[in-house]
Amino acid sequence: GQEIRGKSVLVRAEQGIGDVFQFARYLGELRRRGARVLFQPLDGMHAIAHRFDGVDEVVRTGRELADVDFVSNLLSLPLAFGTDLATIPRGRDPYFEPDAEKVARWGQRVARGPEDRRLTVGLVWAGRPAHSRDRYRSRGLHQLAPVLNVPGVRFVGLQKGTAAVHAEAMPEHVDWENLGPELDDLDDAAAV
Repeated sequence: GQEIRGKSVLVRAEQGIGDVFQFARYLGELRRRGARVLFQPLDGMHAIAHRFDGVDEVVRTGRELADVDFVSNLLSLPLAFGTDLATIPRGRDPYFEPDAEKVARWGQRVARGPEDRRLTVGLVWAGRPAHSRDRYRSRGLHQLAPVLNVPGVRFVGLQKGTAAVHAEAMPEHVDWENLGPELDDLDDAAAV
């Protein structure tokens, strides 16, 4: 409820990568309310964080900063804004722009003809195995079989790490392209 127009707000990412993408829409909302937004992303997200709507400056963990007026964790912003289902920020849609050069490069791989109106769905089914709650958030690809059997959908595998091996057992009838092993970083995944 405090006035943030003309103030600096340091926002820290404190959860997982998916949470950062889900809640980054609030960074633009801070800027639209007049704040200067400093964003401290998770390690490995610094390059991509510059392209979130509303970010004035990306800061690294441990970097000494001049005084900031407010500090918030990213996932605390919905509460600070009094968010309910009707007030989830839409802002710029999309609120993230992937790297244009990578979009052009990956676009050649995933391009469809104008007559192809199938929905394309990117899939990641497992998180980081070392995460303390990984058993609650990761699945085997076989558990997505009901989804993979939906007709008229084209699937693109984006899975990295040890769980990527599950894609080798993809049934023949599934319209599937596995790009996960070829992705170098989050910028590549976002571009796909």
